[in-house]
Formats: sequence, structure tokens, C-alpha cells
Amino acid sequence: MNNSAAQNDAPPAAPGSLSYWLTGHADLASEMGGTLLGLVEPLSLLAAIKSLATGRYVFASAGLDRLFERSESSVVGSVDNDLMRAEEVVAMRRVEQAVMAQRTITVSEHRLELGGRRREFTVTRAALGSEFVLSVWQERTEERHRESHLQRALQQ
Repeated sequence: MNNSAAQNDAPPAAPGSLSYWLTGHADLASEMGGTLLGLVEPLSLLAAIKSLATGRYVFASAGLDRLFERSESSVVGSVDNDLMRAEEVVAMRRVEQAVMAQRTITVSEHRLELGGRRREFTVTRAALGSEFVLSVWQERTEERHRESHLQRALQQ
């Protein structure tokens, strides 16, 4: 997909912004992506990029493969229907469409049934161009369980 016209219509990058820095260091852009991923994965953050044109994941961190128990294959190439229940897919799609329409970073909460266990996630998304959505997932299951136990203890 040729986004050159869309890129030319974009306002110039503000001094001090990452975009501004990258214009002078374009050769480091791909290295920076891998380095950023290396920085977030030890924090138990999982990353993915999805093509909204096809609905397929075009990138998924190793942690996302483990989350969806994809030892034989990768999340890459999969659609949400391959990974989640129908109602979970609808919720994901709704947020992705809002991200693309609003062109803002969006944080949402999702509950997924994975491996017979209900798990909770905070997913932060941002549009990449006109076709892709970058998402960063953070599992909140244990944190929510601790909060629930604390609330029950306080009520007794």
C-alpha cells in the first residue's frame, strides 16, 4: 500500500519528538523497533501489529505466542477468530475501529478465556498508518485477584 500522499499531508514533526529525531536517523528506525521490543518484554508487556485490511497479525512478540499457546505456529498470520471466542473478537474489533477513526492512543480492558481460565488484560493501541494497529498487552489477572481478595478481607 502506498501511503506517500498521506505522509506528505502530515504536519512536520515537532522538534524534540521521536518523529523529528527519526527524520535525521532513519537508518536506526528498524533497530529501534527491535530494541524497544527488547525493553518491554521483560516488563511482561506483549506486543503485536495487526493488518486491519486482512484482520491478520503481521507481528507478534514471543510472549504473545506463549499467551495464546502457539508452540507449533505463530500468532503471525492468525486472525482473532483463531485465538479467541466470538464475543471477545467483537470487543477487540470495536476498539480497533475506534483507534483508526480517532487516531489516538486508546487503552481498553479485555477479559479472555484462555486455556480454560479467565484472564484479564489492559491493551493499549495506536494506529500505524492507515492499515495497521500496534497493540501492547499487559496481563492484569493476578493483580485483579489480589484486589478482589483485599476487598473481601476489608468487608469482613
